[in-house]
Amino acid sequence: MQRNRSRVNVYLTLAFMAVFFTFSLFPVTQGSLGDNPHVGMSKEEVTDWMDDSDGRGWSENQKAAWNEEKLWDGNDPNSGTVESTVVMVGIPADLGAVTEIRVDLTLVSLREDGGSTHFEVGFFDGTCSDLWSPDFSNAVAWYDGHEDQLLPGVERTISLTLQPGTYCLYFHFMQIAPEDNGYKSTIDIEMAMYWPRGIFLPISGLLAIIALPLWLSTQRIGKRFKEMKFPEGPEEKSSELQVLDAADAERVMDIDLTGAENIDAPDGVVDPYVQQFIDQGYSPQVAAEHAAMYRQRAGDQYTEPATETWVETPATDQPAAEPVAETAADSGGSGEWSDEQLLAAGWTQAQIDANRGQP
Repeated sequence: MQRNRSRVNVYLTLAFMAVFFTFSLFPVTQGSLGDNPHVGMSKEEVTDWMDDSDGRGWSENQKAAWNEEKLWDGNDPNSGTVESTVVMVGIPADLGAVTEIRVDLTLVSLREDGGSTHFEVGFFDGTCSDLWSPDFSNAVAWYDGHEDQLLPGVERTISLTLQPGTYCLYFHFMQIAPEDNGYKSTIDIEMAMYWPRGIFLPISGLLAIIALPLWLSTQRIGKRFKEMKFPEGPEEKSSELQVLDAADAERVMDIDLTGAENIDAPDGVVDPYVQQFIDQGYSPQVAAEHAAMYRQRAGDQYTEPATETWVETPATDQPAAEPVAETAADSGGSGEWSDEQLLAAGWTQAQIDANRGQP
């Protein structure tokens, strides 16, 4: 039970670590560049649809949903200005780059009056209800677009960094839109806040640190469990299986894993078992191991064949036949030798016949 609990603890810790790490990669978004109901409508049509007094315009629920979903200036007749209170979640301490939160603002200009699209955008401390007259020199983070313009319908992304806290996002065109523009939206903003990275990434790292000792503890428990279950140690493979495994590995990797010594056959004599395994692609060392193993199985012990003693004498030297004849006589006569062997040793056919008692 303890062994299983330890494994479950490790798996759960790794699973939570993976979940928190995944969450840290994705930002929290606010606003949307899509589904803008004002696109393709004139300012007069937008103003008529915003008036629901006769029951033919957009309902209050529809307008509230758009205003909650979008960061735009279509919820106010004072076109060209966007205000929204945002909260950056994180460690409540200014630790510099450690606690910094990246914010990406994607801007799209919808202005159709031909006016300038120079702009300013930034974040101020506190909520937007506390912001009376925004002065960007007092902003916590801002982008000065005095020399920059937004092209109509073209997305433009700006990145700023903030510390955790509550802020008011403020955007405005430097040239105010005409008063008769009404509710017709002139700017659409989408904001991506990467504050989950500052929370979930440290948690993921902490879980990784916790998982290491848990894994080591599981290894120790598993080792003790095996010692209790197999007090005499795990069953070892037989020599035969070890040799076969080493041979298979050697054939795959083309290296010698057995360290076997060559079993030398007599010079000039090839062990048929060894030759058989060499023909199958085994190295001489492994072939010798296999040959010894199979000989042991079959009870076939290798025996050295009898060798013959040869006395080399010049074939043209007739006197040399006498010592050979004596040798043959000493060893029991020519009966132990074939005619070919005696002729090769320098005997004549007459000597052979005489020695064998043939007429």
